[in-house]
Amino acid sequence: ADTLETDIWKLMDNINQSHQKAINTTLDKLLEYNVDPNYILAMIARNLRLSVQTKYLLDTGNTEKQIASILKLPPFAIYPIVKSVKNINKDRILLQYKKLSNLDYEIKTGRIDPILGLSLFTLVL
Repeated sequence: ADTLETDIWKLMDNINQSHQKAINTTLDKLLEYNVDPNYILAMIARNLRLSVQTKYLLDTGNTEKQIASILKLPPFAIYPIVKSVKNINKDRILLQYKKLSNLDYEIKTGRIDPILGLSLFTLVL
């Protein structure tokens, strides 16, 4: 369980930092553990949602401490997100979120295999 939890957060950090090779390696490792692809999808969605919210709060002049308070997260969880979204265009994050939403729909309607969909999605991050 500790390794699984660590790998999920490692995947989120790699996505935030756009480390493509590390994203692929960590995703492959999670899938080898037979982690439910829907769980991974939900974690990526949560991460993107927090990224959008953090970017908005940064753009409106909030400090990292204020952002942590507003989002009700511990400061150590906010710092990596703040670091990754400071120099990213908000539209890029929203586009990723939209693509993930479309992928979720395609998976739930049975049009795409969850593992294939996740692999394809992470290729464009």
